[in-house]
This record gives sequence, structure tokens and C-alpha cells, in this order.
Amino acid sequence: MFDVFAALPAAGAILEESSGVVVDANDRFARLVGRDLAASIGHDLDTLIASAGTFDAVVAALDDHEGDEVLVRRACTGDRTVSIAATRHRSDGEPSLLVLTLVDATAPARVERELSELAQLPEMNPGPVVRLDLDACVLLANPAARAAFGERLQGQSWRDLLREIDPEMWQKILEAHDPVHVDARIGERDYVFAHRRAHDASLVFAFGSDVTAQRRSERLIAEKAAELAEAARFPDMNPGPVLRVDLDGTVLLVNSAARDVFGGELIGADWRTLAGDIDDPTWRSILDARQPIPLEQRVGERDFLFTHRRDHAGRLVFVFGSDITAQRTAERALRRSEKLATLGTLAAGVAHELNNPASTSSRTTAGRCSG
Repeated sequence: MFDVFAALPAAGAILEESSGVVVDANDRFARLVGRDLAASIGHDLDTLIASAGTFDAVVAALDDHEGDEVLVRRACTGDRTVSIAATRHRSDGEPSLLVLTLVDATAPARVERELSELAQLPEMNPGPVVRLDLDACVLLANPAARAAFGERLQGQSWRDLLREIDPEMWQKILEAHDPVHVDARIGERDYVFAHRRAHDASLVFAFGSDVTAQRRSERLIAEKAAELAEAARFPDMNPGPVLRVDLDGTVLLVNSAARDVFGGELIGADWRTLAGDIDDPTWRSILDARQPIPLEQRVGERDFLFTHRRDHAGRLVFVFGSDITAQRTAERALRRSEKLATLGTLAAGVAHELNNPASTSSRTTAGRCSG
């Protein structure tokens, strides 16, 4: 039975077109004809509604109508009048079926409203709605579907229109009892199509929802998350130590290089102590400065230059360390070389004096004369 019958304010029945026999129905139909549901199935329509010729009138109206849907009025059942909306469904190799919705027409105004609402249900749906046979051929489509796929939609293969539906996915749709959702991009729009098979009617209904705005938001969120993730990775990718401390100097966050340099658990430690006992005036200058403040510190056997910068919000201080060990080692080596060169020059002068007897003699004589 059509699952949609349960949500409709009307009696529903499915008939074989060749015989007019009811093959399935809902509870509202059983109550309308005054029988229980099981006793309503297997009988022809004219017998059930006590109105000879009604089924033939429905078939004739469908044959005369340009489409596969028609409204037949004033069929009698007992002391009441019903209006019947009929839809024909054809599938290759299977008997043609008629789907009827019947409304008690005793109150004409109410009937007109209910039938109008029933007829407009797919037409008023803002998303695409299509009916398919078991071969995925489009039988009927609402205006939103035609707007999305083109006016010549009827008769086309749904699997050609939605390339995302491969044979395995279509088989899943045919076998499932719950809706099967398929994401699809049509032109510049994103849709999610919920497919639901009416097992007893050899039909598949597809209800589409335009999720373009939602997908755009999801992509923006994903891109932002990727940016934030990359930003979060940035300190760890930095080869030098990076620390975030509060205005009191308490360490809040560190990267792996900082942990390698200082060792141990740094979170909660006092940066001013770690950095070589930064005194109050120096720390105040860091907090007040508009430009980065560099401080040099030797940690173990390595030399670092720690650049301090307060953030724009004024709530944090960021510390970026650079290993300058090689530079300082080279500078120290250069200074040693300069000292050795100076000592060498002095030594050479002394040696020259000692190796010159005349010079030595004159200095000795001059010493005696002066005495």
C-alpha cells in the first residue's frame, strides 16, 4: 500500500485497471465503504461503493484526459456521494494500476477544499517531486522538478539525470523500506533526494530538497576549520620555541620545540624565571612596548634570542625563540682569534727585541748613564 495514504485526508485504494478489483486500500477507504480493511480487498470498485458503472466512468475519463490524472464526481455509496481522484500508473511488463483517492462529497465545500489540497500537494512542494517506475523511468514530475531538470522530464531515466545513482544504489532503493537519501548537484544547486518505494504499487517516489545554502555554509565551515587547524599547527611547525603567557608571565601554551628546550611540564610555569629571571622593570617594558622586545638567554649549552610581543587584545604575551647558538659560537671564536692575534703580535715584538743585541746593549748603556 502507498505509505503516503496514511498522511492524506482521504480514502485511498489501488485497483487493477483490467478488472477494477481493489488490490490494496487504506483504513479510510474501508470505513467509507462500510467494511473492514481485509474485506475491502479483492472486490471490484462498483460493488464496494454500490454504484454500477463508476469504474468504467473513471477509465473513460482517464482515456479522454490528456494526462494520467483525472477527477470523477458524484459516485454514490449508500446514502452518500463521493468524489474520486484517479491516477493511472503503467510499468512495462506489469498490469496497469489505478490509484484512487475518494472523499465524502456530502459537504461540497469541504470536499472541494480537500480535493484541491490533494491535487496541489506535489505542485505546491517547493522541492522537486517525481514518480518513477521500477526501471527508474520518470512517470510524473512537479513544476519544481521540471524547473531543475528541464520541461521534457517525463520518460527520461532517473539514473541518467542523477549520475550519483549507480546500479548498486538503485537496487538499494528498490529493496529498502526506509527512505534512501542521495546527494546530487544539478547545475549550480545542491539537492538531497529522499527515495521511497511503494512496494505494492511498483513505484518509487523521489522528494528533493534544495540544500545549496546549507552545503555552502558547510563548505565555509570546513574551510574555516581547515584554516584554524593549520593555524593551530603553526606553532608546532615552528622549529624554534613558541610560548603563550599571560600578563603575569604564567605559561599557558607551548609548542613541542619549547618543551624540547626547557623540558618537563611547562604549562603553569613562570616564564620570567625560565627566561633568566626577568626583573619587574624589564617585564613592564615588554607589556608597555608597541614593538617586539628581544631578550637573549643561554639555556643549557645553547643560546636563544626570545622575542616578546603583546597581542592586539592586550591579554597575552607571545614569545618566539630563535636558536642563535651557532652565531654566538662563531662570534666567540672570532673574539678568541682576535685576542690570539694580538698576543701573537706582542710576542713577535718581544722576540725581535731579544734577538737584536745592539738594541739590547744600547738600552743597557742608556740605563747605566741614566743611573
